Amino acid sequence: MNVLCFYFSGTGNTYYVVKKIKENLNKVSIGFEMINIENFDKFNDNKIISNSDVIMFAYPIYGSMAPIILRDFIENNKESFNGKKAIVIITQYLFSGDGGAYLARILRKNGMDVIVIEHFDMPSNLADADIFPIKNGLENKYKLEKADKKIENFSFNLINKNYKKTGDNFFSFLLGSIQRVPFSIAEKKMKKSIKINNELCINCGLCIKNCPMKNLYEEDKLLKHNNNCTFCYRCINLCPKKAISLFANKKPKKQYTDFLNIIH
Repeated sequence: MNVLCFYFSGTGNTYYVVKKIKENLNKVSIGFEMINIENFDKFNDNKIISNSDVIMFAYPIYGSMAPIILRDFIENNKESFNGKKAIVIITQYLFSGDGGAYLARILRKNGMDVIVIEHFDMPSNLADADIFPIKNGLENKYKLEKADKKIENFSFNLINKNYKKTGDNFFSFLLGSIQRVPFSIAEKKMKKSIKINNELCINCGLCIKNCPMKNLYEEDKLLKHNNNCTFCYRCINLCPKKAISLFANKKPKKQYTDFLNIIH
């Protein structure tokens, strides 16, 4: 089995999970290639798709939905995925109901056979949302140990073709809808809701360089945006002056930094 994984990772959680899966599968000589969708080259990478037995899609869940950037990626490349087997992997903070099954339904409409869906709990990166505490380093030890164990079990089951589809049922659909319905209504407005404090901004360019949507830019020494945020929280957690927020109107008290060095 050759697995090709297309992933999107806002602040590193999803990359962490996928990298661990790759290490486990490589130990038993299962081919596993990772491609960050931000770096996807349609002309050069389509050959890799055609040579892969299974396509994995991995991403952080937002409101029981896939990020805008991933949905756009699949829509723009759906012809290449038609007829392929698919695995859906999501990272979440608490629960998402049918978070992975949401994307599975889209993939099935595009002619893919979804064979596995799995959810992995990871630390929160919502730095400006006080309801979800931000933890780093040893504070996340227990959560990451649980994630590592689940990744190991998932890899073992994948190797042995013991497939399951977490959240692919009607009850999970109802739970997911509780989040997805209001989120989908608010999504268009939220794309325009990134908040920039130019009194704090030092024009370091980190956010502009790392924004996956190319949403941020500098004009007349002011940081501005194009109303096209994908809610990945990368800029919010990267900013050395905490000058950017999304949900709150004030700067974050604490940033999520555990995996920012591996986002690519």
